[in-house]
Formats: sequence, C-alpha cells, structure tokens
Amino acid sequence: MAELGTGTLELGELTDADAQRYCRRFAAQQPLLLAELITWVADTGGPLDELDATWASLVPLWRWYVSFAEQGFPGIPGSVRPLSWVPVATPGCAHDVEPGAVQRRSSYAAQAVAAYCYHVLQRLAPQARWVPIDLPGAPGVRVHGHQLPALEVGGLLPLSLHTLSGLCARLLDEDPLWAHVRQPQALVQHLQRVSAPFVPGLWERPLAPDAACLPAPGRRTPAWPYAPFEPTGGYFCAQRLGPRARQGLPRPPGAEQAPWPHDGELLRFPFVISTLTDRRRRALLEEGVDVFDAARDVARLPPIPSAGLHEGLIALGFTGPDSPRLDEQEQHYLFMGQEAGLEVYTECHGGRLRLVRTEPIGAQGCSLQSPTGRWLVHQLQLLAAELGAGLHLEDV
Repeated sequence: MAELGTGTLELGELTDADAQRYCRRFAAQQPLLLAELITWVADTGGPLDELDATWASLVPLWRWYVSFAEQGFPGIPGSVRPLSWVPVATPGCAHDVEPGAVQRRSSYAAQAVAAYCYHVLQRLAPQARWVPIDLPGAPGVRVHGHQLPALEVGGLLPLSLHTLSGLCARLLDEDPLWAHVRQPQALVQHLQRVSAPFVPGLWERPLAPDAACLPAPGRRTPAWPYAPFEPTGGYFCAQRLGPRARQGLPRPPGAEQAPWPHDGELLRFPFVISTLTDRRRRALLEEGVDVFDAARDVARLPPIPSAGLHEGLIALGFTGPDSPRLDEQEQHYLFMGQEAGLEVYTECHGGRLRLVRTEPIGAQGCSLQSPTGRWLVHQLQLLAAELGAGLHLEDV
C-alpha cells in the first residue's frame, strides 16, 4: 500500500451507529493485537513466562514495555497506523500533520498493551465491552479528542484507552515531570487510579494464573494492519448533537446584550482559564516557552480554586461530576444550549488545579458568536476573575 498522510478520527465526530460499529471493529482486533504483543515479548527475550493474565503480571509487562520503547519498538514496522487512522485529506480528521514513525509505532504498541489489559479485565469481568465515551450527564455527547473507546462493566467505565495510550506516549517525553512512568508499577498505578472511582477494588479481585489462555507467539505485525475506517454518516456529523441541541438550554435572559469579549478570537478558537497574566505569557513566549503545552510548565502555574470553578460552572448550567477531583485524571463539564455548546476539562498537577481547557461544540446551529455563546464567554470571564484567573487563547 502506498505511503499516505494520515490523521486520526474522533469518536465524538461520528454518528451513534458509526461509533458503535467502530467499537465492534476495535473489539474484533483485540485477539490479533494480543498475539502480536506476545510475539514482540518473545522476540526480544522478554518475560514471557511471567505473563499469566493476572493483575500481578502487569508489572513485568510494563517493565518490559519501557525497555521495548527505549529500543524503538523492534518488530513494529514504521508504516503501521493505529486502528483510528484516516487519510489526512478526510474532512473531520483530528490532525492534518503526518505523525513520525516512532509516534506511529508507539500508538500501535499502546493498543497492544491495552489488549493485554483488556484480556485481564475480561477474566475479572466477562461482561466488559467496548463503548464510546460520553460526557458525564450528557448521554450521546462524546468526550472531545477521544479516538479510542472505553471498557464498560455494568454501566461503568473502569478503563479508558485514551488515558492508557497517553501513559504509553509519555515514555517518549523527556520532560522530567513524567519520569515516574518508567517505574515498573506505573501501569498498575495508572489502572488503579482511573478505575477506582468507577469500580472500586476491580483489579484486586482474586484471579488464578492462566498462561494457557494467552496466544502462542508467532503473529508478525503487518506493515499496513488496517484499512481506514469509513463512516457511513460522515464526519463532523450533527445528528448526534442535533436532538440534544434542540432540547438544550434556552437562550439565557439578557444574552442579546452580552458584550463581545476584548479578544474576539475567544469566540472562534479553544481558550483556557489560567492564573497566568497575558503580559507574563507574552514574555514567556518570547523566550520560546509555551506554558499551556508542556506538562512540566503547566505544573508550575499558580493553582486555580477547584471548588469555586466547579460551583461556578454548575451554576452556569454546565453538567459535570458531583465534585471536583485533584488527581491527574481530567474531569469534563458540558454546556449544551440551543445555539451554543462548550466542553470544559480540567488539568491538575501536584494535587492542585492548574489549567482549564475548553473546546467549542461544533454542532449545526451552535456557535460561540451567537448571543448565548457571547453570554457564556462573558460569564466565564467573570467567573475566572473571581477565581483570580483569566481567559487566554490556547494557541497563539
């Protein structure tokens, strides 16, 4: 197959039917990915005899995976694409820049690690299945940016492949803030952290070793494992949000008189809430430092009062979690009005809320330049000011 520029589709931009079809396709690939992972372990002299499909086996698996990543993912062709790839020219793909060979190998290998975790979890909870991730309190409105589904167990989501893929990607990050991901316990700790709020004690359930339930090594990774996913309903599809938008919050009183923000670009592009001043950020940008990009720099931002942010968002009509959390698992809030929608998600480091990112909802008839959108941005500016923060464009 000829080399093509590739992007990544987002489940949030698919119709419900296409998202479910994608999840079924993803589930069908798990045995093949698992077989390839076992082959990589065998070919590199890894701890094959310690992989017995138990919770404890995740420690030697991750110890091996760190070394595997440091070696450049031997056995994985540089042409591989993750299951979520689409040609860059496809309207609605998440990226328009061709990822490098190392990033492609990393994304592919992360899906194989997830296949092993899925295999262990299926032994713990046979009813587990792959589903798209919906925003809390907003069924049918999926989390922005998630290209991978999550595992559902009894209506709960103990494993998000999006966060697991991010953990694997951190091995390529030289930022000292992420040095802990190279520790043998990092995978176990990650799974405990992201699953505990949903299914407490899930990974601690007794599970007997069973190496025989794993495939034998021998499956080689194809140069082009997957054809691109072809949705029948198109990308950036408004069907998934149309009914919710029509039933969404009505125009708030006084929205027609809502002022335009001092920076009109806030109505067109993603912005953040941060305690950093515009003057200080300009000075840092001149030094080549983008504090909204590297986790190390975000972690140094002065904190934002998390309780005040949570209460303020809920008061404005956002749906979201019952209470704020301050670990590294981001929390999502959604404002869905009849003419404007906005997703908000938090970024915490060191047990403090450091940054709040936003993403406008691009449903048909929804725009932050509408009266509701202008009102919402103005209210967020007032809320940020109360918290000692401000609104800033994420990309400059």
